[in-house]
Amino acid sequence: MGEKMLEFQDINYTYPGGQKPALNGLNSSIPATKKNALLGQNGSGKSTLLFLADGLLKPQQGQIRWARERLNYDRHSLNQWRQKIGLAFQDPEQQLVAGTVAEDIAYGLYTLKLSQAEIKQRLGQTLAEFGLQDLANHPLHHLSLGQKRRVALAGVMARQPELLLLDEPTAYLDSVQTGNLLEELERIHAAGTTLVIATHDLSFAYQWADWIVILHEGQLIMSGEAQDIFSQGNRLAELHLAVPILWEVWQVLVSNLSLPNTMPFPKTIRHLEEQLRDWNKPSQP
Repeated sequence: MGEKMLEFQDINYTYPGGQKPALNGLNSSIPATKKNALLGQNGSGKSTLLFLADGLLKPQQGQIRWARERLNYDRHSLNQWRQKIGLAFQDPEQQLVAGTVAEDIAYGLYTLKLSQAEIKQRLGQTLAEFGLQDLANHPLHHLSLGQKRRVALAGVMARQPELLLLDEPTAYLDSVQTGNLLEELERIHAAGTTLVIATHDLSFAYQWADWIVILHEGQLIMSGEAQDIFSQGNRLAELHLAVPILWEVWQVLVSNLSLPNTMPFPKTIRHLEEQLRDWNKPSQP
């Protein structure tokens, strides 16, 4: 698993007026440097866990720790905590607060009490990294959903967090927009940011993640390397989580074509084609 970046210890949380806990004695952790997918059916506690991780909610019981440092809930501690952790909401409208793209990204930088020169430098860098230069002065309400998601994500990343949390980022996106999001996430991860995505889309998680955490009714059920988790098809079915079609196809091919078990499982159709092409190459004399 590697180094634990964020730890949840005996976490209980029930929403005001709720009849059952959203999280019930949960113990889990987020490994550093990984691309982490948080899976589970609607109501399993995924979003609640992200909100607790960002300090938006306070557990009724348990502790949250960053590198063994306990989260405290006074304003100063929360401000410091949120400089390390960024959260992108499922609905970008909940995050966009200014009139234009540039103003919205700059707003989060002003809260860090940076100098004008540093704000200008970070704003320009962020607009360039997210390909938003041509939209910098556009009103936010003129943007598409995919563009709004990109602006919201840019605003979070302008603060340069070490850990980025995303709640259902692919919801309502078409295949092109999802592909663009994947490219952005790969770039962010390659630059050194640990990522956690809460999703019920197992095909997306299969393609993207290398570490999986599965919640069910507010409790941790499974966690581990993606290949190990998806190998447990029967257990996933019990949790009403369907195994991705590409994984099932790969298992059939391995069984029927006698492919080596050592071959890495393909995460995309292109990757599958490449592996089959390499396997079919005639050996050199």
